[in-house]
Amino acid sequence: IPIGTEIEGMNILGLVLFALVLGVALKKLGSEGEELIRFFNAFNEATMVLVSWIINLFPSNLVVAAFRTIPIGTEIEGMNILGLVLFALVLGVALKKLGSEGEELIRFFNAFNEATMVLVSWIMWYVPVGIMFLVGSKIVEMKDIIMLVTSLGKYIFTSILGHFIHGGIVLPLIYFVFTRKNPFRFLLGLLTPFATAFATCS
Repeated sequence: IPIGTEIEGMNILGLVLFALVLGVALKKLGSEGEELIRFFNAFNEATMVLVSWIINLFPSNLVVAAFRTIPIGTEIEGMNILGLVLFALVLGVALKKLGSEGEELIRFFNAFNEATMVLVSWIMWYVPVGIMFLVGSKIVEMKDIIMLVTSLGKYIFTSILGHFIHGGIVLPLIYFVFTRKNPFRFLLGLLTPFATAFATCS
């Protein structure tokens, strides 16, 4: 509100002054104002997360979105999944609306996806060899190899045993209880995803 007239816009100075007065008043209340302060802090964090999601839904640069997520005010490393997924959905709908004119671009993306999967399969075959030499070089640098092998063997055994109990007994039992079907026949169809997850440690 300038002198004499009103214009559209947020009165930042008034809001900041009100927030300062409210903060001082809550602090003066002592323990009685702590709950309200915690509420405002939680509300502020939730608002910042929501605003961050909205900003990331509309990336200004798709190449940057493939490498960076933009929270409030700063950039951090990490793929902007929200923005990329939204763009892919909108692009897919637009290409479908084009009909026959969009078929060429759809075929291009399908071919690009297949080529990427071939590259990933090649990498999956060679990654274990590289990891073997990487781990081997670290083992050679160790002084007490016997202790390392013993502790590592216990860890591997415990991990495999836990995965076997959970994946081979608990999950099939839950599947059988709810579906009354043979769970191991279903698990046979998951061998490829399991191999992919094991090879990529994901």
